[in-house]
Amino acid sequence: MMGMVIAVSLACVALGTQLLLIPVLAVDSYPLFLGAVAVSSIYGGGTAGLVTLLISGLGKLYFFMPSNVLAVDSEVAVRMLLFLAVAGVICWIGGRFHASERWLAAVLTSIGDALIATDRRGRIRFMNPAAEALSGWSEEAAVKRNLCEVIHLRDRASGSTLALDDSKDLEKQPLFTRIDANTVLDSKSGCAIPVAGSVSIMVNAAGSRSGAVIVLRDITERREAEQERERLLNDIQSALARVKALSGMLPICAGCKNIRDERGQWQELETYIAAHSEAEFSHGLCPQCVRQYYPELEIDAAPAHHAVRRNGEESS
Repeated sequence: MMGMVIAVSLACVALGTQLLLIPVLAVDSYPLFLGAVAVSSIYGGGTAGLVTLLISGLGKLYFFMPSNVLAVDSEVAVRMLLFLAVAGVICWIGGRFHASERWLAAVLTSIGDALIATDRRGRIRFMNPAAEALSGWSEEAAVKRNLCEVIHLRDRASGSTLALDDSKDLEKQPLFTRIDANTVLDSKSGCAIPVAGSVSIMVNAAGSRSGAVIVLRDITERREAEQERERLLNDIQSALARVKALSGMLPICAGCKNIRDERGQWQELETYIAAHSEAEFSHGLCPQCVRQYYPELEIDAAPAHHAVRRNGEESS
């Protein structure tokens, strides 16, 4: 709809200007009409350019041609045909340009990451919807503002501000700069959003730097997942610190029952188990060892305890 409005408006402006200037300057109307067709096709598309061409052609015939079309000399007819041919080519070229521009705009708008483009002075020229949602600024309000007025980045640990709008030293900046995951974006609404991204310098066909492209990604979910993982790891480490378990095959001496540790050193059984588990030892003698080492003691086996007789006296 806007394209048709542009087409009709430009055709009317061209015709009105020609009607005003011919009596004064006697200028040729063809360049004026071709300019109107070019502007219409670039901003409104090929169809809008054809509408401008049609209205301009009809206006040319009605206002500037004799009423008897057959009386038009061959030179005027050739000029008219040449005008139509050139205007048709302009419509095709302008339409292609308009279509490619709209396609590029659709691609940039569909990108999930926040994308901001600036000129060489650091003023914002474009923001996609993701950038609007992340920063809290609308594209209409942000365009032509300096980047530092809209995007506020700082280091999460130190709180120091990260400058992205050093336009005076644009030629000295690296072509690509990474924004690490320790960066926080302070949005317009006051939210601190963890982000990561990059800054890329734009270089035109002449080799000069014409601006920058800033890409930012909201990593809130990633940061929350990392914090949850760290919490789980801490819980696991705390649990492991409280629990020790022996497993696998232990090299034990068949004679003295010492155990060889991971360094090849032989340790007493109780020393090794105490070092590798939470077990504690209390020392005593079993009935068999009592009879072996203290034969003068007599032991009566009982389910709950052992009664020991010494010199005819019983004790427990």
